[in-house]
Amino acid sequence: MVDNGSKRITESQVLPELVIGVLKEALEQSRSMDQNEVIASLLSQFQDS
Repeated sequence: MVDNGSKRITESQVLPELVIGVLKEALEQSRSMDQNEVIASLLSQFQDS
């Protein structure tokens, strides 16, 4: 193992600059919001960055 153990992933290794926290937030939102609202929120965040 690298670094003698596991570590929390905070940024996508496949899609550079994709912060995992953004995905976690979207999953949380999907519990209480319509799918279209979640997608709109994600798109808004990506456009702002």
